[in-house]
Amino acid sequence: MAELILGSVVSSITEQATSLISREIGGALGAKDELKKLWDTVQAIKAVLAEAERRQVQDKAIRDWLKKVSGAVYEADDLLDDYSTEIKRRRLMEGNPNNRMMKELRTFFSSFNRVLYNFKMADRVKSIRETLNTINQNKEKYNLGEDNTGNAPHNQIRDYMEKKKERDDDPYFCQSHLFGRDDDSKKICTRLFNDSTSDENVSVIPIIGIGGLGKTALAKQIYNDEKVDKHFSLKFWVCVSHNFDEKIILKKILQQYVQQCDGIKKVEEDCRADELRKKIEGKKYLLVLDDVWNENRGIWLNLENYLKNGARGSKILVTARSESVVKIMTRDIPYRLEGLSMENSLALLMKMAHKKEDEWKNQILEEIGREIVSKCGKVPLAIMTIGRLLCYKYTEKDWEIFNSQEFAGIKQETDDILPTLKLSYDILPSSNALLIVAYFPRTMSLAQLS
Repeated sequence: MAELILGSVVSSITEQATSLISREIGGALGAKDELKKLWDTVQAIKAVLAEAERRQVQDKAIRDWLKKVSGAVYEADDLLDDYSTEIKRRRLMEGNPNNRMMKELRTFFSSFNRVLYNFKMADRVKSIRETLNTINQNKEKYNLGEDNTGNAPHNQIRDYMEKKKERDDDPYFCQSHLFGRDDDSKKICTRLFNDSTSDENVSVIPIIGIGGLGKTALAKQIYNDEKVDKHFSLKFWVCVSHNFDEKIILKKILQQYVQQCDGIKKVEEDCRADELRKKIEGKKYLLVLDDVWNENRGIWLNLENYLKNGARGSKILVTARSESVVKIMTRDIPYRLEGLSMENSLALLMKMAHKKEDEWKNQILEEIGREIVSKCGKVPLAIMTIGRLLCYKYTEKDWEIFNSQEFAGIKQETDDILPTLKLSYDILPSSNALLIVAYFPRTMSLAQLS
């Protein structure tokens, strides 16, 4: 997915080249001409980037072409950064005539040195430009033409992303389209209700599986089950994510305790974790730790120390992607969540595509749908994503074209749903913004810029 950031870097190069062309340094010894040629070449590559990024998922040759573009583009970006820095350095020297050090530097950067520097830079720009030009010419081998698709207004997907403000640490926000997980829910609840499965009062029940299977949604369904409410005296839900901070986790648990038992909306800052140990003592509780990534046993033991006082039968339900995460927490066999059945996968796809049963059942659309969900690996998140795309494909012909062209070559790996999800990424108008936001930790709050 690293190639996706290329568009932003290419834009940076064209902006820097434009700026340098207009400045004094760009005019010496052919540097200006080379910068203009570089600008033209980069623009030509930029024109086909969007198309190449879409097609690279199913075409290894284009993927290799993008890697070559990536190397040359980053080298060009670094070079223009150096060029811009040199301009700033010269302006700094010229702006401090009374500074002795600046005078010495001006002596060093004599007219001859400036000419020599410009000559070398022009030569370096030419070298990179020729490399990029060769790469640009090779695009014809892959039938890469200018991308004229624009930013298709797939409003449903965009709205879905924009309106998904409910956070994972809200256990009462549940997806209404949780398909095919009743059997999983019953099996996990059986383990939750068994108070004699462990020698300890508090035992850990892990749910593991790749991203997109619906571990969090399943845990929420269980958390909100009436039988669970009756079985446990207390319930706590904490979305942990990458930052496994025992103090934060304990504070969130304590916050939920006082809301449930004392009716207080906010925990005082000076409340100590020891208070939680006292409050849960002798009470049968259910704690859900969602999306755990920590593999440090010492950190886990520090947290566990505060949770041991619960009554016999207390449970800690953990959702995680890696078996390494749960091995440090318990010796019990984790519950491994798999993909949906074919029938449930098909039903989910058609629901997301707004297709009524009489529109697809026992028809060609059903055959196409089966092929699509198979490519999605029967992973709910991938199926839902593709289903939303198919909302705008109204006929069997449209679905056939999508399956044979846009979705051709996509194969869902057992541990990776990114190729499938990338299709929805490609049509979003704010792709670069999503890439930038993706660098921030999952639960981090971002301040809005005015």
